[in-house]
Amino acid sequence: MFSNRSSNPVLSRVPEPAIDAPAVSYGGVSAKTGMLLVLTIATALATMSRFGPETYSLMQGLMWGGMIGGLVIALVTVFKPGIAPFTAPLYAIAEGLFIGALSAFFELSNPGIAINAGLLTMGLFTTILVAYGTGIVRVTQRFRMFIIAAIGGIMLAYVMNIVLSFFGTSLPFLHSGGMVGLAIQVFIVVIAVLSLALDFDNVQRMVDGGADKRFEWYLAFGLLVSLVWLYIEVLRLLARRD
Repeated sequence: MFSNRSSNPVLSRVPEPAIDAPAVSYGGVSAKTGMLLVLTIATALATMSRFGPETYSLMQGLMWGGMIGGLVIALVTVFKPGIAPFTAPLYAIAEGLFIGALSAFFELSNPGIAINAGLLTMGLFTTILVAYGTGIVRVTQRFRMFIIAAIGGIMLAYVMNIVLSFFGTSLPFLHSGGMVGLAIQVFIVVIAVLSLALDFDNVQRMVDGGADKRFEWYLAFGLLVSLVWLYIEVLRLLARRD
């Protein structure tokens, strides 16, 4: 049998394969991931095109609505993987609204940053995919545990930062300037990139283990979660002018 452990909590819940059921394939996961990406990008571009002084409040609503809606959909999908064919496209739309509005706000002070962040994200995705496929990056147990621990620490810091924001403060190291702030943001981007290697490894395990084909949507959804996170972190990195 295969292991379901992954740094991505979305991909950690894929169940054991059904006997004699059509199996997950690389082509199927790739096609569905591509469809979700197209839906996310199209929604993001449509959202950005509506940005203007008269739609500032609307964009704030779309950003928060997309973020919260995406989180709710993601949690539902994690606990109900079988409904991914329906919820994965909804998640793609929600995240498209979120990153579209977020990117529009970043564009105010950094014109052109969104396209640069998108290109860099896809470049990093392709690089880690090739590195994993050629064996340059190997997912060992030690590597897996390091990435899981790093992601857990990053997510905990973000949650603490959100809580502190309600009291008018924040974690200083997340917003510090100079080389310290830059180094922290680069580290977060590196972890986001390396987490994709664990996702690729998990997909490989699902394929090798003969997981039920209906979970291709779930695996594609998990990859989209990682890609959205990577894009946001790259966006934040490029926005730094220190």
